Amino acid sequence: MTNVLIVAKTRIRKRGYGIAGVRLDFHENVRLLPSNGFIHPLDSPLEVGSIWNFMLQKIPLNEKTAPFIESIRIVKGHPVGSKTEIETKDYILTHLDAPYTSPEGLFSGRVNINEHNKAVITPYHGVPLYGTGFWRFEKDLIRKNKRKDLRFIMVDDDCDECRVDFPYLGTQEPVESIPAGSLLHFTLSNWWGGVCWLLLSRWYLY
Repeated sequence: MTNVLIVAKTRIRKRGYGIAGVRLDFHENVRLLPSNGFIHPLDSPLEVGSIWNFMLQKIPLNEKTAPFIESIRIVKGHPVGSKTEIETKDYILTHLDAPYTSPEGLFSGRVNINEHNKAVITPYHGVPLYGTGFWRFEKDLIRKNKRKDLRFIMVDDDCDECRVDFPYLGTQEPVESIPAGSLLHFTLSNWWGGVCWLLLSRWYLY
């Protein structure tokens, strides 16, 4: 049994959530899979900030697909505590790697910005061996509503047409902007059309 802090939830269409946590014994990111299947239900009790004592089951390496090598399955568990948003942020900054970078530097520099200003992972540019993590930017992210989609964009001050759009699929109430220096949690989508899309799933404001 090991204690895991829940740090982000990512909506997967209208079917449920992908859930990211941090093992408190090893201070490492994990992609938590439910006991059955790959998507947590909409009524999952695993809320961001909660700490759970889990029995975890390793997934054989030959059953994993990069970049999701940090995936691990929940066998059973129960809540044992919680951290506030400030406590969670402080823990992450103390114990995990959360470097300042550019959009292209995310996920070990494997990110490509496509012709539609979306950040993606492709086999051509190399595939990282993890699908979740924390980073910080030196520029603000600005909220942008597009039809039914909610995105945050980073604008290049030296190029009006240069921007990067990050779809937001988290559970927080959206803000108008995320200040530079805020702690950002990104996750990669499952493979779709030969690419993994970068998704913004959580922020901890600066």
